[in-house]
Amino acid sequence: MLRVFFAVSFLLFTSLSHGGLFFDDNYLETDDIDIDGNPSCWSGDTSTCWIEHSITIRFKSKCSQRCGGREFTQKYRLGFSDTSLGDNVQDDGPPDLKAYTYGLTPFMYPFSIDTATSNGSTTFNLGVWTSEFIPPGIDYVYTTFTFRLKKEELENRIRNGDTSLNFYVVGEDIESTHFIDTLLVSIPIGIESFVRVSGLEDVTLHQNKLEHVFNACLYSTTGAVTLNFDGNNAPGEEFQLSNTSHCNGGASCIPYKLLVAVPNSDDWFRYRKQNHRAGKRWNADSQHQSCTSGNNLSIKIEVASSELNSIQAGVYSDTMTVTIAPKQ
Repeated sequence: MLRVFFAVSFLLFTSLSHGGLFFDDNYLETDDIDIDGNPSCWSGDTSTCWIEHSITIRFKSKCSQRCGGREFTQKYRLGFSDTSLGDNVQDDGPPDLKAYTYGLTPFMYPFSIDTATSNGSTTFNLGVWTSEFIPPGIDYVYTTFTFRLKKEELENRIRNGDTSLNFYVVGEDIESTHFIDTLLVSIPIGIESFVRVSGLEDVTLHQNKLEHVFNACLYSTTGAVTLNFDGNNAPGEEFQLSNTSHCNGGASCIPYKLLVAVPNSDDWFRYRKQNHRAGKRWNADSQHQSCTSGNNLSIKIEVASSELNSIQAGVYSDTMTVTIAPKQ
């Protein structure tokens, strides 16, 4: 039999890309999102759980002198969109943000905004502009957004092979210029140490069939993995089948071989015991967790016929622990 233990770690990193004159700076303050942390949930319903995450951006007003009758700057407001609204003057008035939030609602709850030009935090809902703010001068304005990202949707996207969440912060100078600018927010779904194996199976041998080969699939966000094998009957030693649960002086044991290869290859690599070939690199699928591109690993289990000459009749077995780790 084969049994697999592997660790899966999700990290979520956040980055912002450069916009136009309104968002003329690539400034960002943020922490990584821990998808395996302690989420908040409504009424204990796990389908409503969210992960809070905050980012801080900065920008300058498009107009910097005699704007709306004031000596410096003019009023502005912010919004969120699932598509880019570009950077331009809106002669026909501001866009209706409700039409640009359908791609946001599956993964984002309402969130809050806290800016140096407002009196503390205010609720900031999708599909609407913030209230109007007046920058205190010609310097940068710092604004912090707190997102509530739906944990279940993030996990679904990871399972579907998505690598990031993308949406946009939209800013508007709302007086004489009506200048719109858009800033891309790209949140990669953390995949620093995510591996998966599928296709492992139990193996049955008998005296007329002493070899069995099967195929499996390795997935890793790094595109490669290492493999480590250890038998339960003789931990740390060469692999043994046993008619008890271990191999010692009182047990009858049969040595067996475990070999690994790329499918349709005759170049087999024997793994003798734990940590043997621990640094050997195996290519893995990095695009499809479900391995739709096909299997990429063959495993062979075999017993030499000479090992059966002096053993008693019976059932001999072992449990193999396979550890898969990502490798660059």
